[in-house]
Amino acid sequence: MSKMAYFSDDLCQRYLLEVSFSHEITTNIAVILMNPKNNILTEKDDILKKVEGFLQQKEYPAVPKINFTNLFPFVKNRIKELNTQLAANDLHQMAEFKKNLAMMKSVIKSADKIILAWGSLPDELSKQKFQTAIADVYHLLRMFNKTENCYVFSIKEKNALLDEEGNPFHPNQGTLESLQPIENLWMENMKIQYRFTKMSHI
Repeated sequence: MSKMAYFSDDLCQRYLLEVSFSHEITTNIAVILMNPKNNILTEKDDILKKVEGFLQQKEYPAVPKINFTNLFPFVKNRIKELNTQLAANDLHQMAEFKKNLAMMKSVIKSADKIILAWGSLPDELSKQKFQTAIADVYHLLRMFNKTENCYVFSIKEKNALLDEEGNPFHPNQGTLESLQPIENLWMENMKIQYRFTKMSHI
């Protein structure tokens, strides 16, 4: 396994983390999370390790490459600090956010499968900023005709596929049980709406 990350010069933003399990890469999976936990490539990240291990289980086809990207590129251990950084800015005017969108555009365009996994809206984060970032992801999915290539994690401890506010679960919200394919996506009142098919592996 090899890892490669794309950071800002000051290491305050991470735009992409590539995890490769094979030198002969013909397919790849994109995983869209909330924001990076740390800026040290060699440091253990329980969430990334959890997803990597899940996607390498024997019941799934071999996954040669996973691209981890985020709604927000800002490296923060506490979501309150992230909100402070975002509060006084229009997201689409921030150079860091625009660069993150450009990277996400490239990741989504090349992805064979895309797992939406940003989780619930944190209490400390602006709902408007959260919805804006999600809407941008949706528009990129539509732009590259990838809405039929999307999945969410099914969580063992949850009785639903989405949280109470209709967001896909983050890997830290329970035991990853399976992947649920999304049959259809559309926007309504600034929120992505989901229609699911039956349970299925990728």
